[in-house]
Amino acid sequence: MAILVTLREPPAVDDAVPPGKPKAAVGLLARGYAAVVVSLRLLIIAGWAAAVAAAIVFLPPLNPTTGGLSELIPPGSPAAHAEADASKLFGFPLDAAVAVVQRDPHGLPTATQVRAVRQALAADRQVTSLPDQLSQAAAAAGVAEALAQADHLNTAGLTGPLSPGPPGGIAGLAGAFPLPNTAGLLVGTAEHSTTIITFLYFQPGTSFSQQTAGANEYARWYLNQPADHVIGVTGPIPAEYAQSQIIQGHLLWVELFTVLAIALILGLRFRSAGAPLAALACAGTAYVLAVRVVAWTAQRMGISLPPDLDPVLVVLLLGVTTDYAVFFLDGMRARLAEGVPRVLRPGWPPPSSRRSSRPRA
Repeated sequence: MAILVTLREPPAVDDAVPPGKPKAAVGLLARGYAAVVVSLRLLIIAGWAAAVAAAIVFLPPLNPTTGGLSELIPPGSPAAHAEADASKLFGFPLDAAVAVVQRDPHGLPTATQVRAVRQALAADRQVTSLPDQLSQAAAAAGVAEALAQADHLNTAGLTGPLSPGPPGGIAGLAGAFPLPNTAGLLVGTAEHSTTIITFLYFQPGTSFSQQTAGANEYARWYLNQPADHVIGVTGPIPAEYAQSQIIQGHLLWVELFTVLAIALILGLRFRSAGAPLAALACAGTAYVLAVRVVAWTAQRMGISLPPDLDPVLVVLLLGVTTDYAVFFLDGMRARLAEGVPRVLRPGWPPPSSRRSSRPRA
């Protein structure tokens, strides 16, 4: 005997829901914000264009050429207080960020070391506002005397002709302090009488380019003998200046190829010329406004900007705006593929599409 059983599929959950307006997925504030943005979309675009024009006309351009990363230290920090106290006591900061290096691994003659000390003392006497300000400090450290005693010389060995400095002096130079690794001066070094480091101090406000050029001038005028064995100029400021020169020399090409790569990738991804133009327009707007606002804020606060700030802003703004542009464009394309209109109007979606139509078995 066969028993016929008829199975009837239960109604879909959405079928049990009475027809009517579905519950909103977002709150009233979000819906209101979306309605305002959609209705005023053309005015918003015009407003951003006006903001860019106003920033170019009324705000200062970014000019990060006079300061370093140390300029971003908060004014009330202990490091800032220590530097300010040193500037008041000595007329300039004591943390020399520029140095001229002399080195011969086979050993520097005592005459070469004495010459480096005497040239530094001569430069000190020319630039210090107080007589022998730094030369007294060097004598107190015993540099010249220790050099004379190293090879059993007398103080007469510290005399002789000196190389003249540049006409008018070195711009911004506040003093020089030589430090050779002669035995008796430095403890714990593996070598002796092979290296001389002359620390150069510059007046506050001297730019990176001026300090680097001043150090090169010092080596060219004061240490210009073959026996001086000048290796070059070093220190945080020359390194940052060289880095900024490299960045500025290649930044335009990096930006150009980055923009072309973004345009190519977005154009192929969305098969449209409007997508890369929209993303690059957003990135350009964000960059122009950001750099002008940052420059204006720094000017109001009285701080200097590091030379490598511009490429950092380029990388951050170009990356962030491009990412979000890709997210929004991809989401919009998916909604258009689902049948959502380009601009949502009141009453969307229609009542017939608010109920689920699950296929029946």
